[in-house]
Amino acid sequence: MSPPGAAEAVTLTIDGKEVTVPPGTLIIRAAEQLGIEIPRFCDHPLLEPIGACRQCYVEVEGQRKLFTSCTTAVAPGMAVHSQNTSEEAQTAQVANLEFLLLNHPLDCPICDRGGECPLQDQALEFGPGESRYREPKRVFAKPLPLSPLVALDRERCVLCARCTRFCDQISGDRFIELFARGAGEQVAIAAGEDFRSPFSGNTIQICPVGALTATPYRFVARPFDLSSVDTVCSHCSAGCNVRLDMRRGEIVRVLARDNLDVNDAWTCDKGRFAFRFADGGDRLTTPLIRDRGLEPASFAEVLGRVAEWSRGRRVAFLTGGRLMDEDYYALSKLARTVFGTNDLDHRRHFHGGMAEETEAAGAMRVTYQDVERAGAILLVDLDAEQEVPILHLRIRKAAARGADVFVIHPRRTRLWDVAEHVACRPGQEASVLEEVLEGSDRGSPLARVRAALSKAGTSAVVLAGAGLAEHPLGPDLALRLAGKFGARFAMVPRRAGDRGALRAGVHPALLPGGRRLTVDAERAEVEAVWGPLPNPSAGRNARQILEACAGRQLDVLVMVGVDPLRDFPDAALAMRALDNVAHRPACPARTGRSSPPSPWPWGATWGSRHSTGSARRWPGSSNPGNPPSDPPRGWTRTGPSGSTT
Repeated sequence: MSPPGAAEAVTLTIDGKEVTVPPGTLIIRAAEQLGIEIPRFCDHPLLEPIGACRQCYVEVEGQRKLFTSCTTAVAPGMAVHSQNTSEEAQTAQVANLEFLLLNHPLDCPICDRGGECPLQDQALEFGPGESRYREPKRVFAKPLPLSPLVALDRERCVLCARCTRFCDQISGDRFIELFARGAGEQVAIAAGEDFRSPFSGNTIQICPVGALTATPYRFVARPFDLSSVDTVCSHCSAGCNVRLDMRRGEIVRVLARDNLDVNDAWTCDKGRFAFRFADGGDRLTTPLIRDRGLEPASFAEVLGRVAEWSRGRRVAFLTGGRLMDEDYYALSKLARTVFGTNDLDHRRHFHGGMAEETEAAGAMRVTYQDVERAGAILLVDLDAEQEVPILHLRIRKAAARGADVFVIHPRRTRLWDVAEHVACRPGQEASVLEEVLEGSDRGSPLARVRAALSKAGTSAVVLAGAGLAEHPLGPDLALRLAGKFGARFAMVPRRAGDRGALRAGVHPALLPGGRRLTVDAERAEVEAVWGPLPNPSAGRNARQILEACAGRQLDVLVMVGVDPLRDFPDAALAMRALDNVAHRPACPARTGRSSPPSPWPWGATWGSRHSTGSARRWPGSSNPGNPPSDPPRGWTRTGPSGSTT
């Protein structure tokens, strides 16, 4: 017997097969559990049902008419017949497909959706063998550019409303809509407007008929030309699961993969369209040494030169957020055990405090599911749409479920329509947190923040942006606030490798797993694996390393996957550091002033490694694309340098 208040499961039959599902389940979902395919176009598991295409007709015993299975919930004892066992449902589906194809152009050979088109597949499996329509088809000028990335072929559209529902229900960017009615209805955008949503590419992927196409992929390849590999997006810390499609070894398309624990079925436009860097002409393909200009060299020659420069010298290491977990771990071990230095850092902001140590030491305490189910969410100095776009979608999803969302930020973010913003001056976020901790006047925005966090209790979530670490007390105040109300807390990094670097010990005072370098017992745990560490004192952070180089207190600055002139806020300091340090070996992605000599460019799309994002640790790619000739495996690349030294 079910416990009091528990909803009773519903048992029904579909095509004579019995299935038990939770109440409220749609017939089409129950059929999927039985492996029964019901054709559909408008239905999508992450969008609200609408019944627009009328393709998923089923017969329900005892009812006088057919029902759309994507909008009809199950009922106890219901007997459903799909097109497999109901001639009436099968006839209706054939007629509906014939209707949808009346004005659909016969341009499958040139359509970018051809070969992977749901309309094509279902017309073949469930549609009429031939069309009775002999009149001229309706035509439009094509394509209609909705933005520089998205093009619309209106004559292909079957008005399923997937794209407009995504913009309304998921991203909240209502740039496109169904205009007019009847035979004149079509997807359109307001005159003079661009489809400026940072999630516009998702409408292309969920379009079932090729009406929306990606301009960069238009007429580039056919599905049978492509080889694909699953990977994780490297543009931010969201960890979106994506698929790279390649033609002749060159990446031509990126698609989001379904993963309900991370990105649902979405990705942002940067992750979808910013892929050409991997095959850029300025990517390094061989080690270089600057003797008489940048000249190609062998690995042995370059690494030998680095070892020669470093012997008996003062050495420091700088890296960024572009590497994989194995790279960071190897770099941390190399710097400390071979070069004997703790002058090692990956950060742009240096005041993480106890919050940073907590993040480095333990498993991630906040998942996307926690955010989605939260009763209250507080974002501090975090513009989710710009920094971690998929987190932005999860917060909107939580708000739609009734969560109270608050944002402490110097400017209004894109959550303005679902969150209450507490404005502050830049750099004053920590002061606002102190006011929340101390208590505020009743009726004030800060009092509402306290009340919401207190009411939500353990279901509340406090998210601190990377910029909060610019204040010496910022992250610790956010951690205290979360602890006071029993809320979950997380620091949200911006770059894909930031969390992996922190946990791997690419930090002047922290070893792998958040173990403190200056605490004997914690250092001993690492020494049991690595051997004795020659230097037990904390090193310099990234800014202090650059200042030491500028003051000629360091002889060698090794840069791995970082460009100080672009990656650090004080470019003038970085320039002085590079001008005054004696040697600056680098492993950049592209050639430039800060990159002589260059042992190897760490490629995010080369090799099979792991990345720790905002939600969890994910395996990276499995050798997609064409890496340069004779590349060493990324995370073992430090071995030759260590042995040479």
